Amino acid sequence: MSIISKKLHDSKPGNLRKGRVAKLCPCGVWFSLPACHAARHKSCSAKCAKAQRDAVAKQRESACLECGARFIPRPNQVAKGQGRFCSLACSLHTIRRTPEFKDAVRNAPRSGPKPGPDNPMWTGGTVASTRRRIESGKSQAYTRKYRSENPERAREWAQNRRNRKGGRLAYGTLPRLMSSQRGRCANCLGDIRGAFHVDHIVPLARGGAHEAKNIQLLCAPCNLRKSDRDPIVFAQLNGRLL
Repeated sequence: MSIISKKLHDSKPGNLRKGRVAKLCPCGVWFSLPACHAARHKSCSAKCAKAQRDAVAKQRESACLECGARFIPRPNQVAKGQGRFCSLACSLHTIRRTPEFKDAVRNAPRSGPKPGPDNPMWTGGTVASTRRRIESGKSQAYTRKYRSENPERAREWAQNRRNRKGGRLAYGTLPRLMSSQRGRCANCLGDIRGAFHVDHIVPLARGGAHEAKNIQLLCAPCNLRKSDRDPIVFAQLNGRLL
């Protein structure tokens, strides 16, 4: 029960204290309250006031024109003829499909520099830029520097070029082998970080495949001594097998 109201009986009361008035609540109950609050309060309690507001809002309930969901628009939206969509996303989704919106976007002036040859600072694009790098020698200098800093990758590319007809090694195979062998020859355990040979464990002449699992890194003397020998025979020559 509200602090400023007092519920009475179902019929309108006759005598009230001075300064108080009687009002009929929409729920059918008479209540009294001070005359200074009579214009603001129309319900006998907060529960009745909420029920009345919910009933008025229920009358405004409608379906969204985009997704069909039921929602209650605000009173000012209804007064302005709005409140047709349940959210801004639904409203924008509908507006963007209209021909007027598409024409406005298509005909809108573009800001910023013009793309392509229309730009006064256009120099020919990536094709012309690549040609200028080759002609100036910058591309060749970059390639030499990269090869000197990444010898394993350069060797891998050269090996792939030589064995193009027999298949290509997966990218990064030689650096991974160098890391797994810890920079050592697979046969004599000598340091091969400066120079190394790419060897087929089972030689190509004996039916071996040019693939990562058949590749090992050897020093030059070991690779030349192994030649096209079978790996078991080569191990016996080195005294590792009986």
